[in-house]
Amino acid sequence: MSLSYSEGSKERASICSLPPSPGYGDCDAQPSERFYFDVFERRCKKFKFLECAGGNRNRFISESDCARSCYSTACSAGESLAMESPNTPLECNRTTTCPSGFRCVFDKLTRRRHCCGFSNEENLCPLGSVPYTSPSTVLSLQCAPSSASDQCPDDFLCTSHTHGGYCCRPERDFCPLGQTPESLASSGISVKCSLLTNWQQQINGQQQCSKGFECIAPFRSSWGFCCSTKITAVRFGWANVITAKRSIAAQANEALPRSDKIE
Repeated sequence: MSLSYSEGSKERASICSLPPSPGYGDCDAQPSERFYFDVFERRCKKFKFLECAGGNRNRFISESDCARSCYSTACSAGESLAMESPNTPLECNRTTTCPSGFRCVFDKLTRRRHCCGFSNEENLCPLGSVPYTSPSTVLSLQCAPSSASDQCPDDFLCTSHTHGGYCCRPERDFCPLGQTPESLASSGISVKCSLLTNWQQQINGQQQCSKGFECIAPFRSSWGFCCSTKITAVRFGWANVITAKRSIAAQANEALPRSDKIE
């Protein structure tokens, strides 16, 4: 049993807190070895599962699957868990630091501090971006690039880099310097848009850019984020640097596909 990428941290913690359920019934299946997370001992343990009926979701094929799923309940959506070994998470505290791109967070389920974050070490995403990681497999989420729809989680876009399609997002800003992303008022989620359509209209029921926003892709993709057309001043230390739209377009022509051309 694996946990889907849409599982929230509370849902995952709830699943990993369930007691082991060996199943029941009269069938020809032989009991198989599975692993569950013991919330009292705060570790993954073996048990026999009768694959007839019953059971619950606190059931994993391997100890590694169990560890990566249940030790990562403090991680935010898409973050991966830094591991010391295949079955042991890397612990941290105020005196030890996490790897680059990771942060030290307290996990209420295990009552320990673990390192959660994003990493593009496998070069699955374009430079300056990171992949969405499944909490159950610690594998980057694959996708099929399409001009019709983007099926990646919120704030991630499907892009084909060097290893096929993966859900990626910018490491830092979604929009060029001085431009701000449009977000949904109800959730604060950044609005995605298709560069291959009129981005001020809806496509397949998905929200497109509002007036005063344009569609810009932070890396090579047929989808992007809605960014303000108005350029605002950006403060760097003691100096104010005002970037013009024309100069942004010139610098971004090669790396940032746009739905419109700035002449």
